[in-house]
Amino acid sequence: MRRSSSWFRSLCNCSGIPRRIPGDGCVRLPRVRIHRPDLAIYSQTEEASFGRDATWNNPDIVTNDWGPFHLMEAVEARISNRSARANATNAIINCLVGPFGIGMPQSLYASHKTTVVAGNVVTIRFPLDATLRSTESQRLSFTIQAEHPFDTEPINNRGSQCIDGRQTSTSGRRFAIDVPVRNPLAAGRRIDLRLIPGELNAAIDWTQHDFAPGEEKMVRVDITVPAGLHGTDDAPNKQPVSLVATWDGGRLLGGVTVIARIDT
Repeated sequence: MRRSSSWFRSLCNCSGIPRRIPGDGCVRLPRVRIHRPDLAIYSQTEEASFGRDATWNNPDIVTNDWGPFHLMEAVEARISNRSARANATNAIINCLVGPFGIGMPQSLYASHKTTVVAGNVVTIRFPLDATLRSTESQRLSFTIQAEHPFDTEPINNRGSQCIDGRQTSTSGRRFAIDVPVRNPLAAGRRIDLRLIPGELNAAIDWTQHDFAPGEEKMVRVDITVPAGLHGTDDAPNKQPVSLVATWDGGRLLGGVTVIARIDT
């Protein structure tokens, strides 16, 4: 009985009213800022979100070499971690491959697991099978996608490379390239095309088309190298022309970049 009375007095005052226990019962934790990695590659989608013209000669992806224009034995992709404090441990870097063109289907070709230290850059090599490098046109479309569960900016995780090349010494200073454009959806879409000619003169034979589901249509790109642009085989002058496709009121579908290697 005494033990019970002592227990009662520890909780109540002499009037029987429960004592107020100091504090609100919550455990105060220190404020710790959680830092997360930011894997990044040159992303056409990110460039478009900033209102900038994108190129499909991706500065972070190398696929082709010259003399003549040909696929390399391996695709090289540069992945950076823009975070200054958080490492991207066990990041997955995927390489997707498909036919040359806009809206063409791609499939996963290879994956690589790596760690990108905060503020650093890594270069990943994806060797290409001989069957891929034996294509007559020596042009394919590639997409590199970085995956990490705690990445802070998904918009810059995916970048594409889709290029074709011509040398003036073999193709002349005026040439044409056919580019396939495909609607990848199971619904009809109107697709708009726009040229970014840069220093070259370029034109296309259509700019808008209402596509049926899965429909594919060729567009011819005519390119002329102005008389004032010159280069040599030892010091070529490389100039790009980019073709950009949009749909749904300006939403980016994709693009290709044609490079004129002026060596005459």
